[in-house]
Amino acid sequence: EAIKLGEETLQFARDTLGPEHETTLAVTNNLGLACNGAGQYERSIALQEQTLELARKIHGPEHPETLTAMLNLGGAYAGAGRDQEAVNLQDAALTLMRKVRGPEHPATLACLNNLAVTRYGAGQTREAAELWEEALQIKVKVLGPTHPSTAITMNCLALVKNTAGDFQRALELSEASLDICRKQLGPRHPKTLDTMSVRAGILMTAGNVNSAVALFEELLPIRREVSGPTHDKTLSDITNLAVAYGKVGRHDEALKLGEEVLHLLRQSPTSDSPDKRAKIRV
Repeated sequence: EAIKLGEETLQFARDTLGPEHETTLAVTNNLGLACNGAGQYERSIALQEQTLELARKIHGPEHPETLTAMLNLGGAYAGAGRDQEAVNLQDAALTLMRKVRGPEHPATLACLNNLAVTRYGAGQTREAAELWEEALQIKVKVLGPTHPSTAITMNCLALVKNTAGDFQRALELSEASLDICRKQLGPRHPKTLDTMSVRAGILMTAGNVNSAVALFEELLPIRREVSGPTHDKTLSDITNLAVAYGKVGRHDEALKLGEEVLHLLRQSPTSDSPDKRAKIRV
């Protein structure tokens, strides 16, 4: 419904204001973001490409609106699995953002994070780690070592270090991140829950399975209540706890949780979505 309304608004803007008006640019961008959020990635890409072309024409190549359009298009590319195009565009945007706004500006840090996420998703673990290391150093300097945003970057870096097999560094970062989130955001905040989930996964990968089980068992009741029983993250945490139970020989409990996940997936209105299935893979 929102997308249909957006398409009607865009047509009206084009007809009444012209295709190169700033309002038309804004409406095109908003519709592209809505399509991306709805999983209509190719439609989103087409709209975001139009947005970027218009922004460059109206504002110039280094204007903040143009840089934002580059980032949005990069996100659409990443959503569609066009990883290298996403990396190339976000890398170019980061170079411009550093030049225009400086290396410590919040928009530059957001761009740095987006590029790290894209590189990590594309399997470029070393490059992602370097970007998050840079972001962490800047956040510690600008925001302080106990700021929630600093903790979230620590958590991202812990995840990528875990993937790279640097378990000791991953454990140190995830412990520090979780401690900050609990103190600054509270035990029920979604970011705290995400940090708990990452730490439990790292503990399991590092071979400390009993500690992973204990943390997942602490996390799961809160996740069910805060996020809901069929949320992707809830399903992922249930699945990961089932895996952990299996590793410590608690096979009946593992089987029970696996059956629960299947039941919840069948109940979910988006259970047939490939995107949803992909998100809960362990």
